[in-house]
Order: sequence, then structure tokens, then C-alpha cells
Amino acid sequence: MNDFLPRQFRPAVLVGVLSSAAGGVVIGAMTGPVGLGIGLVLGAVAGMIIGLVIEGEEHRVDARTRELDEIIGSTTGDMSAGPVSLVSEEAEEHRRWAEEWLTPPPPAISR
Repeated sequence: MNDFLPRQFRPAVLVGVLSSAAGGVVIGAMTGPVGLGIGLVLGAVAGMIIGLVIEGEEHRVDARTRELDEIIGSTTGDMSAGPVSLVSEEAEEHRRWAEEWLTPPPPAISR
């Protein structure tokens, strides 16, 4: 039974079919019952094509965005930062100086 159901809900295709079919019915209603049926069918087909194109474009844009995010590194958290020190050389020099001059000598043990 589940083999006949779509794998996922496709809102772009559904909206395209329904809106174009409604437009086809309105236009076809002006010519009579035959025009109503033809308008419904042609509108539904046109809407399905439009919905599939919109859906395909969304998938293409999403795939490209994921590819660019991976290249930039925004999804992995590194943001393309290489092995760069975030501490300036001057700050590192001050830290070394402080360790050297502000550290007390070890206690002298007399014998």
C-alpha cells in the first residue's frame, strides 16, 4: 500500500498544480464544460512542470550552498583558519619576559 505514496511531500509541485489547475478551470469555464475539463488538465500539467522546475532549482541552490559552506569551513567550525597563532608576537614576548623575571628562584637548600 505504501508503494503508491510519494516518498516525501513536495509542496512546490502541489502548489504549482493546484494554482495552475484553478486558473485553467477559471479560463475554461468561460467556454463551457469541455473548456472546463481542458483548462483543468492543461493547467495541472503546466503547474506540475513549473513545480518540478522550482523544486529542481531549490535542490541545485541547496547543494551549491552546502558545497560552499564546506569549502569555507562554516559547517566544520574552522572558517578556513590555517595554523595561525592568535596571540601576537609582542604579547608572547611579554609572557616570556614575565615568566623569566617574575618567577622567584627555587629555595636554596643548605647542607
